Amino acid sequence: MAKVGKERLAKYYPLIILALVALLGYSVYMQYTARPFAFKFGGASAEDKQAAKELLGLSGDYTASQVKSAFREKSRGVHPDRNKSPEAQAEFIKLTEAKEFLLSLL
Repeated sequence: MAKVGKERLAKYYPLIILALVALLGYSVYMQYTARPFAFKFGGASAEDKQAAKELLGLSGDYTASQVKSAFREKSRGVHPDRNKSPEAQAEFIKLTEAKEFLLSLL
């Protein structure tokens, strides 16, 4: 492998840093938004399960298809592509977390 001089490599530092920040930023974002309740709050409690079910409008036992269907129905009005308000985006994230949490328990 050929040696690369510091001066030659230095011109790529901004690009390297930008790439690392972009990758790490995306990674951190995905961990935060895609984490189920159990991982965000330290364990799957009955209260978390009940709160997630209530958020999606589910009662009793549920199947994966029921969770997905309830998520689609509830998230239509608050999807970031349709509703640009910050409150709607926060609600969409909550619905997504509830869906992922309930699906992780199946």
